[in-house]
Amino acid sequence: MAKFDGVKGQAVMTVDVSDNEITFIFGDNRFLFIAAAESGLEVTSLPE
Repeated sequence: MAKFDGVKGQAVMTVDVSDNEITFIFGDNRFLFIAAAESGLEVTSLPE
């Protein structure tokens, strides 16, 4: 889970919820996308 070390301790500025995805936008302009998939959850972070 070292991939997400950059967002640990960062303030969450915005949370956007749609039908099948949740987007977190952090104070340092990082994005974390969490989407429902048939196999479970898909998580993408930008920048990685």
